[in-house]
Amino acid sequence: MVDPFTLLNPPWLRSLAMRLRGGPAPEDCQERVSLPEGSLWSRRLRGPSRWLVCEEGQVWLTLEGDPHDHVLGAGDTLEVQAGHMVVQALRASRFNLSDCRTGSSREAGTPSPKAWVDSPHGLDYLHR
Repeated sequence: MVDPFTLLNPPWLRSLAMRLRGGPAPEDCQERVSLPEGSLWSRRLRGPSRWLVCEEGQVWLTLEGDPHDHVLGAGDTLEVQAGHMVVQALRASRFNLSDCRTGSSREAGTPSPKAWVDSPHGLDYLHR
């Protein structure tokens, strides 16, 4: 059975959301990982922050230095910092981990698009 959120969240919409958040598009410089239910995946991340996008299923993340664990479902995105990361598939899952530098395409002094997404006016900010 396909998750209803996945049906209502096409790839082009996820790509647009990632670009508005200042992150890479899902198809850019990424590592794709598929995990059967209950399996573990571990990686030590170095360098700039990255984006983890859960494409299918449900994963549980534990990040070094983060006092909170994270559970991501299909369509959820999380920015992860350098350090040790452990992912467990709560259901058969597929996720992408970007290897891109976040925000590298923005010039210095340019406001982050994240402020537009998080503002109470949403994207109406662009039409003023």
